[in-house]
Amino acid sequence: MQTDIGMEEMAEFMELKKRFENPNAIMRDLFIEKVTASDKSVKQYTGVPSKSMLNGLYGKMFSLYV
Repeated sequence: MQTDIGMEEMAEFMELKKRFENPNAIMRDLFIEKVTASDKSVKQYTGVPSKSMLNGLYGKMFSLYV
């Protein structure tokens, strides 16, 4: 039995393959997910009162370097 895979599925597979080749990137993504899961976790890990404020600070800092 042969499976038909479209270009979209192939692109998704290649992206996943790239991510799994870099364990540090996976750990960073998981950590960011955990820290930014809620306002409570943002405050616990960063001291910043809310996720929206953290995003605002990040946006300001990022705009200084671009």
